[in-house]
Amino acid sequence: MSAVRLLMIRSTKSYGGPERQIIGFARRLNPKLFCPIICTFSDTLGWKNPLLEVAGSFGLKTCLIPTERAFDNKGVYALKQIIEEHKIDMLCPQDYRANVYAFLATRGLNIPLGATVHGYAGNTNKVRLYEFLDRIVLRTMHKIVCVSDALRTRLRRYGLSDRKLNRVYNSIDPEEILPVASNGGGKSKSYIVCSVGRLSIEKGHRFLLNAWRYVVEHLKNAQLVLVGDGPEMPNLLRQAQALGIVSSVRFIGHTNRPLDYLRECDVFVLPSLTEGLPIALLEACAIGRPVVASNVGGVGEVVIPGYNGLLVRSKQPMEIANAIIDILTHAEVAIAMGAHGRQLIEEKFSFKRNVPLLEEVYLSCTGDSPIEELLAA
Repeated sequence: MSAVRLLMIRSTKSYGGPERQIIGFARRLNPKLFCPIICTFSDTLGWKNPLLEVAGSFGLKTCLIPTERAFDNKGVYALKQIIEEHKIDMLCPQDYRANVYAFLATRGLNIPLGATVHGYAGNTNKVRLYEFLDRIVLRTMHKIVCVSDALRTRLRRYGLSDRKLNRVYNSIDPEEILPVASNGGGKSKSYIVCSVGRLSIEKGHRFLLNAWRYVVEHLKNAQLVLVGDGPEMPNLLRQAQALGIVSSVRFIGHTNRPLDYLRECDVFVLPSLTEGLPIALLEACAIGRPVVASNVGGVGEVVIPGYNGLLVRSKQPMEIANAIIDILTHAEVAIAMGAHGRQLIEEKFSFKRNVPLLEEVYLSCTGDSPIEELLAA
């Protein structure tokens, strides 16, 4: 049997969590079973697109769908040509635009569709409309990969068939992220709290800044480090100035080395209003950092209250503040939480554990035999 040729499509101009998952899984799929090809659209920066550049750096095959706008009939025709030229066996779209193109391009063709849903932001009316249409198109998919149980439950509530829904957790390679000993929280001369993520409305940073005013009232030597860039940056800067906390908040902006800041911090905070399963959260746990996080999306599947962190309700600054202060002022508890977080990542959220689960989903779409039989052939 020849390897199943997968076309993994995502519309993107950046290289964030979903893109890292696409590459992370693609490069670890068993080459005896799968040949992944990474694909995006030409109106999303073309061949200089960071997703394609990173894919190429790992030796993965790439291709480009020529488009002039979001939905383009010429693009659908071009995708059909790519399917024929590369002898694609299965399409694996990774967002609502890719889902629509995959559905249209494969009409009348006997090619299975296995979509991955990374989460729903719902931060604008336009996005909410696209996401509504996406849930209609998802009904045509043979299989749907959900990055958390919470997301699978949400799609089930939208009326999608349970037999199509498969949970495969977002993953990292803990062997590539070595744990770093905590400085002991309360034993340190200063406290560093870090949040990593795109500065956009749904990430909830404005509630974190409101919380931070109360934190620095109790812990004068505390510093908040915000890693990431996005449209909310100017608003957050103005908010920090208005709250009188600007001297205790560092805006790092975009960086290719977010792990450096996670290694320096005492607590990782995730104040999001909505999430799929954030990679920064997994990385913070792998490094050995206790976590304060909003109980949204799949976050509660990673953060076990009192074990590796604390969960709070979203949009609740006082809960965020009290949780941060609680961890920072209990050094031994913080160290234990960090160690537990690392253990949890190794047990549930590693590529080693979850790549075989994704392989099984893809093979079930193509109607092939179980993995053990294929490897023995």
